[in-house]
Amino acid sequence: MSREITHPGVVRSVEPGIVRVAIVANSACHSCRARQACGMSESAEKMVDVETSDYARYAAGDAVTVGAEQRMGARAVLLAYGGAFVVLMGVLIATQSLGVNDGASALLSVAGVALYYFVVYLFRDRIKNTIHFTITKI
Repeated sequence: MSREITHPGVVRSVEPGIVRVAIVANSACHSCRARQACGMSESAEKMVDVETSDYARYAAGDAVTVGAEQRMGARAVLLAYGGAFVVLMGVLIATQSLGVNDGASALLSVAGVALYYFVVYLFRDRIKNTIHFTITKI
């Protein structure tokens, strides 16, 4: 059984196939076990595009609940932070073992992370298709 992470929100706009929802962070985030991973407690409002064929049921201003499977959140965190960490450490260790000085190693490591995020940006559409949100009217 897969657990779902849910957040209350308000529909901001509706387009064919897409419902744009503003997620409202509240004090419940502080008790959520996944708060470090999702980052919702850091911001008052985040926009989420929910793809649904049932978009006609929703209108701007509707109160909704947006959810995602917990494993999808873990995948997003791994992609956003884990991959960057592996690249950073890999380049740092490789350059240090080749005898590159500390300053150059640090700059090359940061450049490697920038390149990693650029590649992630290039594959954003493919990544977007792997993370799905559900929406429920309250």
